[in-house]
Amino acid sequence: MKSVLAPDRAVFLVFLVSVMFMGYAVDRSSFAQVLLGYSLAFAAFFHLVESKDRMSVKRMWIYALTLRLILLFSIPKLSNDYFRFIWDGLVQWEGMSPFAHLPSAVQRLEWAELYMGLNSKDYYSVYPPVMQSVFRISTALSGTSILGNLIFMRAVLILADVLLIKVGYKLLELLKRSQQDMVFFALNPLVILECTGNLHFEGMMMAFALLGIYMLARASEKPGLKAILLGGIAMTTGVLTKLTSLLAFPVLVRRIVWVNTLLISVLSSLVMVFAFWPLMDVETLHNMASSLDLYFRNFQFNSSLYNVVDALTAKEIPHYRAEIIGPWIAGSGALFMGLLILFRKAKDWTAYMETFLFVLSIHLLFASAVHPWYIVNLLAVSLFTRFRYPVVWSFTAVLSYQFYGLGYESPFLLVLEYLPVIGYAIWEFRSRPSLIQDMQPR
Repeated sequence: MKSVLAPDRAVFLVFLVSVMFMGYAVDRSSFAQVLLGYSLAFAAFFHLVESKDRMSVKRMWIYALTLRLILLFSIPKLSNDYFRFIWDGLVQWEGMSPFAHLPSAVQRLEWAELYMGLNSKDYYSVYPPVMQSVFRISTALSGTSILGNLIFMRAVLILADVLLIKVGYKLLELLKRSQQDMVFFALNPLVILECTGNLHFEGMMMAFALLGIYMLARASEKPGLKAILLGGIAMTTGVLTKLTSLLAFPVLVRRIVWVNTLLISVLSSLVMVFAFWPLMDVETLHNMASSLDLYFRNFQFNSSLYNVVDALTAKEIPHYRAEIIGPWIAGSGALFMGLLILFRKAKDWTAYMETFLFVLSIHLLFASAVHPWYIVNLLAVSLFTRFRYPVVWSFTAVLSYQFYGLGYESPFLLVLEYLPVIGYAIWEFRSRPSLIQDMQPR
C-alpha cells in the first residue's frame, strides 16, 4: 500500500505548491501565470480523482484541510471583492447600514486603503444578512486590519466547507451513492481557490442548502413538522447567505406534497422577513433593488447565450443594448426553468437533485455575468447526481481570467471554455437520458 500511495503523495505535493503559487504569488494581469497555476493544480486533482477508490476518508480530509489552511494568511490575488466585505463590516460597526450608504458618501481617513481597493464605490451593498453578520463580526474582532479580517472570514469559510463535506457524506449515503464522489468537491481547485482563497461565499450557501435538503430527504416522503421546520430554516439560511439557493425551493413541489412545500415556503418567508426586518424601509429596499438592477443590466462577464444575443443584436440595437436584451434574456431563462420544474418528475431525491442541477445550469446559461466561483453551486449539487459536466466547467472556467490579462474577452477563448462543457453535457445526457424520460405533466 505504501508503494501505491507514494505517487499520490508526490502528486499532492505538486498540488500544494500550485495552490500556494495561486494564493500568494500569481499576478492576475498575467493570464499565462493564472493558466499555468490552475492547470498544474487541476492535473494533480484529476490524478487524485482517478485514484479516489484507494484513497481513505482520513487521507481525503487531510488533503482537503491542508490545501485550505495553507491559504489562511494569503491576500486574494484573483478578486478584490474582499475590500467591500471589510467595508460593509466597518460601516455596520459605525452604526450605519451598508444598504443605505454609498461608500463614496462615507469616508474615513483610517479607511483610505480599503476605499481605494473598492470596485463598487458608487453601489449600495447587495450582500444578504448572513454574509453581513460575518463581515460585522470580522471587523469587530479585527478592525481595519485587512489580514486580520481575511483570516477570520477565511476560517469561517473553511468551517463551511467542512460542514458541506460532512453533510455531503451523509446525503450520499442516504441516496445510496458512492461517498468517494465527495472528492470532486473536497479537492477541487476551483472550490479551494475561489472560496477559501478569494473569499467567495458560494460554499457556505451550498452547505446550508444541502443541510436543509438532507433533513427533508431523511424524513422520507412525508416529512413531519420538525423536519419541515429544521430543513426549511437551513435552506433559508442558505438564501440569506447568497440568493442563488432560492432556486432550490420551487423544485421541492415536484418532490414532496404541495402542502408541505407550502409550509416550507411560508416558514422560509417568515425567517427572511425576520432577518431583513432591520432593513425594511422603503429607501433601503429601493437602494438594494437599484444595485441588483444595475448588476443584471450593466454587468457582462464571461456569459454564453447572453454574448451570442448581444452580438446578433448589435446592429439593430446599437445603444443601451444591455438594458433592452437583459430583461428579455433573464425572463426567457426563468420561463425555461419554470417549464422544467413543471414537467420533470422528481420521483426520488436523486431526481430532485438532478432537476436542481439543471435549473442552476439554465440560470448560468442565461446569465449576463458568470464568474468562476458561480460554478461551485453546480459542482456541489452534481455530487448527488450522475452528471459530471460541472467538473469539466470547474477547469475551463479559468479561461474567464483572460479578461484581466488581455483587457477584453476573446471570443475564441470563450468558445474554448464553453464548448467542452456543452459537448460533455450533451454526451452525458445521451448516455444517461433521465432528463427526457422523466419529463411528464404533473
